[in-house]
Amino acid sequence: MMDSIAFFSTCLHKIIGSLVTDIPPPPHYKSNVDNDNLIYLKTNRFGYEEFLWLKDNSILIKIPEGKFTYGNNINGKEYSVIKTEEYYIDKYTISNEQFDKFITETNYKTEAEIKGYVFIADINGTWRKSKNNLWKDFYEEYTKNHPVVFITPNDALAYCAWSNKKLPTSIEWEKAARGSNGQIYPWGNDLRLEFPFANFGLMRKGTLPVDSYPHGASPFGCVNMAGNVWEWCSDKNISKNLRQVNAKSKYEIQNEMV
Repeated sequence: MMDSIAFFSTCLHKIIGSLVTDIPPPPHYKSNVDNDNLIYLKTNRFGYEEFLWLKDNSILIKIPEGKFTYGNNINGKEYSVIKTEEYYIDKYTISNEQFDKFITETNYKTEAEIKGYVFIADINGTWRKSKNNLWKDFYEEYTKNHPVVFITPNDALAYCAWSNKKLPTSIEWEKAARGSNGQIYPWGNDLRLEFPFANFGLMRKGTLPVDSYPHGASPFGCVNMAGNVWEWCSDKNISKNLRQVNAKSKYEIQNEMV
């Protein structure tokens, strides 16, 4: 089983973040070796193996066992070195098209549909209750590959259950976002909030496809770990510097907290 969603990063990752799977890789790393849902694809340009997850057509990156710097290490404060086991996480956040497949197969109703509202944040991070905002209102032909929005943690967990994934912990998500060497942002230690690194602030006035900004990828190859949308984790402890840069579209959409 997987525990995450971008991020769904299946971590359904912040809005739906990235997903992490406990399923082992194929016994031999050959192209098209199928282990039920998992097919090895390639070794990416960063040197890490990528796999196709057949259930929802996600691309997973294998994050190796090892130590990384967790927390805010600016000025040498508030950080620690943590060791993780090997795990898999989504290369991209869950898209509208993927979420639509889940809805079609299960007839699931999101909490926004049932309750009639979600919480959203503006550019300044101010949260407010917003009525009549549904994920499908932002699902059109040209947004099929955009990240799904207006998704609550419970919605993300429902997607994870359907796709045999899980939400990542904040530790798993942060390691996938910043790499093992303690850099501040996915692409390095300089903020660089401009093209081609992240969709931030009022730059694009909305979301962009989940595979946008490959130059802003993390050291493992995970894309949009900063910017575009917020991503859900299974707990709340994300380093302050990553929280601040993560997801600052014009009207950044976050799902209701539980």
